[in-house]
Amino acid sequence: VYFGVEAFNMRMFSDNFKLEDLNKIVEKCHDNNILAYMTTNVIVYENELDLLNNVLDSAVEAEIDAIIIHDIGVIETVKEKD
Repeated sequence: VYFGVEAFNMRMFSDNFKLEDLNKIVEKCHDNNILAYMTTNVIVYENELDLLNNVLDSAVEAEIDAIIIHDIGVIETVKEKD
């Protein structure tokens, strides 16, 4: 299942999952043998990089299965975390 968290997905103006719920979301998916993919399918601006890093760190901590990425800069940021 794929989903967005807060400001980094194309559905940012709808009811989205909160960052603090990420662990529960991934755990629920994994408990049901479902892969959890988080979307970051928007352009990320420089003033959002701290929040992006926080979201990515939380995704790693939650053991997300994959991240769907639109912005090349986000790909580079993820590579640096590897």
